[in-house]
Amino acid sequence: MHEQLISEKYLVELLEMYTKKNTRYVKNARTTIIVPEQKNTDIIVKAELSVQLPVYLDHSSYYGNNGHFNAVEFIICANQLGYIYFAALALNQRLNLKDKMVDFNQLVHQKMIDDIYIAKIKEVKFKKPIKPKNFFGEFRIKKEFDVKHTKFFDVEINFYDDEDGYATGQILSAIKF
Repeated sequence: MHEQLISEKYLVELLEMYTKKNTRYVKNARTTIIVPEQKNTDIIVKAELSVQLPVYLDHSSYYGNNGHFNAVEFIICANQLGYIYFAALALNQRLNLKDKMVDFNQLVHQKMIDDIYIAKIKEVKFKKPIKPKNFFGEFRIKKEFDVKHTKFFDVEINFYDDEDGYATGQILSAIKF
């Protein structure tokens, strides 16, 4: 297992569109790269990454301070975690689109980031209310597949706080190439 802090420089570049609208909820991020025990090259390239981070909501992006983490924040935070996840793959030479490795510069500066999106929200469950001032998020790829010029990712997302607040969901993320 290998942990890597995502620098503020990269977060600023990745989440610029959220910062401009005062909706950047991610304050810092750390990736954890888990390599399966088998040393098969294919498995290593498709190694599972998990982004786990403190997230702070001082206000709702659409309606003042409502005091709780809801479905809108879930989706915005999931999107931000997705950008960080794919950037971490690019930084670690693990983002392979159509048999071509994509680096961070290509992802952000050639506007490939605009081609990353949530294709489908499969499920969102709020188990116990999350305190929005300080909570954590985790974004994990469960499966990936290609359809024409798009790579799809089945994603599991979890948000939780220090007081047993918990929300979970499954989405389908996509990157056009």
